[in-house]
Amino acid sequence: MGGSDDDGLGEEPQRGFANSSGSVGAYTDMQAVVLMGYRYRCVLTGAQFDKPVLHLHPDLDVVAIQPREQGGPLALANFLPMLSSLSGPFNHGLVTIEDDYRIHVPQPDLLERKLRDVLRASLALPEDALFRPGREFLAYHRRYALGR
Repeated sequence: MGGSDDDGLGEEPQRGFANSSGSVGAYTDMQAVVLMGYRYRCVLTGAQFDKPVLHLHPDLDVVAIQPREQGGPLALANFLPMLSSLSGPFNHGLVTIEDDYRIHVPQPDLLERKLRDVLRASLALPEDALFRPGREFLAYHRRYALGR
């Protein structure tokens, strides 16, 4: 089996579930707060959605900039809401964010054209600075994803 975790089961992590370093309740609460703070808007495209009926949003993922399993904190500045279709490319470094919040696609040929076409030039940030991504987490993501 080709899983990516170390529990020996060969399973891929499931969307919306916390890992062992944080409780599921704390993580789902963080998701809800991030989604509300960004007003159910994708930070990468600006697409806005209705409030979900349940905790998990059908269109948006709340993604850790510095993954929890790599020491990223359960803090507002470490999480971004984005379209589910963009969370994988972001996690794999196909989409990165500069310190000035510009969106960067380091290797455009590796990202599907339909995804490239919906990206904004810079993040759709909320007015409340409390929710803005931490530059230290953005720098970590770039170093981890791009080796810089």
